[in-house]
Amino acid sequence: MVDDSEVNRRRFLRATGAVAATVGVAGCSQGSDGETETETQAPDDSGGPSSTEFSRPSSYPYSPGETDVQSARSVMEDAGFGPDNRYELSWTQYTSPTWKEIANTVRARLESAYIDMSISEADFGALLETTE
Repeated sequence: MVDDSEVNRRRFLRATGAVAATVGVAGCSQGSDGETETETQAPDDSGGPSSTEFSRPSSYPYSPGETDVQSARSVMEDAGFGPDNRYELSWTQYTSPTWKEIANTVRARLESAYIDMSISEADFGALLETTE
């Protein structure tokens, strides 16, 4: 049985779209249990067709680009947070312009749900040490 904190965590992640954004950027959205759509583009220089595959696992509970800030606020309010009692979150990431952009996007979404996220960067070795 799933406890209440796990249910609330899942509700919050779904509402903010944080999981979908992270999974999509990390390349985890491709899987054998999902539906795959193929978009055919113009032939490449080799004369063969080129295509881009988009994977949408049918069992995945989150949709890319989906957010529900009101539900996220509700989850946080149920946990005792609000405008005068914000949750502080530390985000450590690999040093990369792409990950910096992702972190700033996530931080902007979280601010609406009473979460202040600080961002720090580390090289790969330091990141491994930090997360162990």
